[in-house]
Amino acid sequence: MANLHVSEQERPWEIRDIVGMPMEMAELCNDGNCSARIVKMFPGKGFGLHRHDTWVMVFVLSGKLRVMPEDRIVEPGGFYFVEPGTEHDEIGMEDEDTTVLVIRDEPNKQYPVSGT
Repeated sequence: MANLHVSEQERPWEIRDIVGMPMEMAELCNDGNCSARIVKMFPGKGFGLHRHDTWVMVFVLSGKLRVMPEDRIVEPGGFYFVEPGTEHDEIGMEDEDTTVLVIRDEPNKQYPVSGT
């Protein structure tokens, strides 16, 4: 991939369905092996319990994020790593959107966990 410089004003945002929940996101890069995107988590909303085929790392840029089932709060500057197949949920905790940087191994499929 060639060097790419994109300002915040040039970044394309779109609404995508993530495990059944519409989320606003901007994909920064995806070379088929690894991807990075910024995701805005709506206040009080989560994805529901789900899992991925591959690893995922989430870095909190603004707001607070509750990570389940550990019931852990991650604040700006904090991150967490999810091993492949680990069941988890993330919930935005602020009155305004919580913004996170998601880096993940590709191809990455997400599956809701039955009964949630």
